[in-house]
Amino acid sequence: RFADITVSEVARAAQVSRSTFYAHFSNLDEVFSFAVRTLLGRTRKLNAQLRCASCESSAPGVPFCVQIRENTPFRLLIEDPQFLPTYLEIMNTGEADIIAEELAAAGMDSLVIDAVVRFQMSGCYAVSTSLRDNENWSQVQAALDTFIRGGLNALRAHAQAA
Repeated sequence: RFADITVSEVARAAQVSRSTFYAHFSNLDEVFSFAVRTLLGRTRKLNAQLRCASCESSAPGVPFCVQIRENTPFRLLIEDPQFLPTYLEIMNTGEADIIAEELAAAGMDSLVIDAVVRFQMSGCYAVSTSLRDNENWSQVQAALDTFIRGGLNALRAHAQAA
């Protein structure tokens, strides 16, 4: 757990002094947020993922669920209990997502939009971590993406009809 790590341990692992650490970060929470932001920057935007015909899309970045499943240098970060809440908080403070903009334009309340995005990301995280070693992941991911696209289409239609 990240909460159990000390600045001395981080500095030692990075092969820098504590003063060098403090020249770049005020505390370990900033390091955690920086690492989550780095991962977020490598992750395909939700709107690009849901618009692509398959996860082999030419859209930049790696889909969130694939990012969670892969054995990356972020593994310990991803497994930390604070990862998902921090990721969602940072994601919500970033640029407006096109899907959220579309749903808002269709008349959907911002609270509902936020709940839908959190539900999707949390579900993806839960499935990705629980099926990490499953060989049939591509089938699961295709089914989930289809389900989410269908749900978003239904929400758009419902908002426009209201």
